[in-house]
Amino acid sequence: EGQKESVSLTLEVKAKNGSAPADQQIGMFFGRLELVGSKLRDDVFLAELSEVTGDLVVESTELQNLTFSKLKRVGGDLIIQSNDVLTEISLPALEVVGGNVELALNPSVQGLERFLESARTIGGDLKISENTFGKGRLTVGSSDLEVGAGVSIDRNTGLRHVDLELLSAGDDIVVLRNKKGEDLQGNEIEDGAEDGAEDHDSAGDEIEKDFVEDLPAVSASEEESIRAINGSFIVQKNGGLETLALRGINVVSGTVSVESNEHLEAIDLSGLQHLCTAFQLNNNLRLGSLSAPRFEAVHGGLRVQGNRA
Repeated sequence: EGQKESVSLTLEVKAKNGSAPADQQIGMFFGRLELVGSKLRDDVFLAELSEVTGDLVVESTELQNLTFSKLKRVGGDLIIQSNDVLTEISLPALEVVGGNVELALNPSVQGLERFLESARTIGGDLKISENTFGKGRLTVGSSDLEVGAGVSIDRNTGLRHVDLELLSAGDDIVVLRNKKGEDLQGNEIEDGAEDGAEDHDSAGDEIEKDFVEDLPAVSASEEESIRAINGSFIVQKNGGLETLALRGINVVSGTVSVESNEHLEAIDLSGLQHLCTAFQLNNNLRLGSLSAPRFEAVHGGLRVQGNRA
């Protein structure tokens, strides 16, 4: 045990000083690991890292490629934020995060494909906010992923394609105000969203939630196959979003609201079977494709208007 404690302390000092010899590898870190500061440029000493028992924070570094190839478990929060030149993030083996996953304020991310591809459990929220996606694509989650709280993908720049897969979420899934990138002159392109939909986070916008137990009675075998959002699925005022896929989920206990997404062309809800509250599809001016081949019933209201098709 004494050797493990000594190694952990050494790793913390390396992270702060940015001087990590390539011949010393760390497997497990006990406590909170913070990789902070502009001097941290070489992550070779993390190649063997398999577990952090507390929080793992990567903040304000000059890393261009962040790779934890063997990391399987983070006991607390996983936070990757404010890394100005970070372009690639790879966590291919990560299975469990006990707290939140937060990816925020990283202005140079090229694209995230297969992000959290092996994840089974996130104990808290999954938040992807205020990043810039140079290649415009975000593919996140796995067929076994259970998120204990909510999912928010909001206020990112350049995000055109979102593909989200999960087994369940304990609260709302929100895709909100993701905007276009810059034009050739470097001017920010406004999202141009309609004002017909209220922001999900605006005052008074509380959505009454019905839960999975309000569905018609199901057999034991059918109950095992329920893959639910215990909340609402909100997609609003995304000025740059062109395609959106929500995979795996077959029950939404609250409302599905897809509104005022100016450039949204296609939605894939191929697993969806039941909505317990309402379905609102409004003011998506370019929407030409909605795929929901397994859909059976809305146990509430239905409103569709102002879309292309």
